[in-house]
Amino acid sequence: MIPGIKNIRVNKVYTLVGGQMLQIHREDDRLFINMPLNHDFADEVIVMEYQGTLPDYSLSNPVTVSAQYADNRIDAVFAKTSGNATIKSFTYSHYFGDWKHTTCVTGLKDSTDAVKFNLYIDSPGDYQVQLDYQCGKESAMQQGCVIVDGKNFYFRILQTADFDKHAPMQFIRQMVATISVTGAGNYKIVIKPLQNGKDLFNLKALYILPVH
Repeated sequence: MIPGIKNIRVNKVYTLVGGQMLQIHREDDRLFINMPLNHDFADEVIVMEYQGTLPDYSLSNPVTVSAQYADNRIDAVFAKTSGNATIKSFTYSHYFGDWKHTTCVTGLKDSTDAVKFNLYIDSPGDYQVQLDYQCGKESAMQQGCVIVDGKNFYFRILQTADFDKHAPMQFIRQMVATISVTGAGNYKIVIKPLQNGKDLFNLKALYILPVH
């Protein structure tokens, strides 16, 4: 699936080696390429001939979530923040001279702060929502809320360890909701504190896992 081709005319799609023509169809601004089941495309180069100008990639585009993958990871850089929430790079070391950099959403302090992820989910079904975050002692056990398609899912924050730039940053993946998707399409996942308080957590990534 290739997103963002609304104003592009696609002439043909084929394999670079052998020139095998591939069937395609369009849905809105997405192009779907049908891969034959009897061919291994693991190391195949696919060529698309088109007319028009492809837009530059934007972090604001919906991130594709597929039921074909056991894990769908959406990093903090794809988040849209509001209120006090910001996207920040944390620098820390595993040992002297070995510096690491991790981008997180931080600053979720009260109920007016929020982080939003725009997703395109390609298949109906049930999905687990997991949050990968770091949380210090003072922020632990606060309540958060995940909002999906108008439904609220509540959870409590678990303690990992206080942030120390001279020590590894410790994260936990917590399952916070199971959602049901009725059809392929665009979805928004919003995360926010339930009450005013301290920083909720430092969110590294959102995970969407299909439930089979």
